Amino acid sequence: METSEIILREFKKLVAAKLYDKITVADICEEAKISRKTFYTHYLDKNAVLEKIINEDTVHPINEMRRLLRSESMKSATRLIVEMMHRNLFDNRVFYESLFAHGGETVFVALISSTITDLNSLILARRYLGMSEKEREYMAYFFAVSHAMLIRKWIRNGFDVSPNQLAQFFDTWALRYWADIDHAKNIPSKTIGAAY
Repeated sequence: METSEIILREFKKLVAAKLYDKITVADICEEAKISRKTFYTHYLDKNAVLEKIINEDTVHPINEMRRLLRSESMKSATRLIVEMMHRNLFDNRVFYESLFAHGGETVFVALISSTITDLNSLILARRYLGMSEKEREYMAYFFAVSHAMLIRKWIRNGFDVSPNQLAQFFDTWALRYWADIDHAKNIPSKTIGAAY
């Protein structure tokens, strides 16, 4: 097992046992049996470790799916991708429930919002060429934060609906709207005006 993976594993154990604010880099190093120098070779701080975990559970599967599918297949796979992200969070629910129970909820929400905003920005830059950069920035943030709040509620509620059901909710409330914007942005503006 690589050092970075050992750090992740030991960090998860610490989150299950201690308040998030009380976990230090020294604690992580002690549990992982590494020096501080080795820790800092891999991570900036404990938040970077948490960000890596969130990234692996959310963005990594999306990037893998995007790598495997051609762009025209991505539109039909979007709901499946969101469900896969929810499935990863659900499969690691013990960790996320411990994180929330031990005071890491605020950091989680900030990190997942930032992570999803970055991903959305990349998608929007490729697909919404007719949209201003400022509008794309706000749209990326809006959808990321709404998704983060949905995930936050789901974790707080003890993962009370299935990953599939949560993906259906998000599809109905957000992804369909996103697709409508995509469709509208690709229609000549005279046609859009005539529709209203």
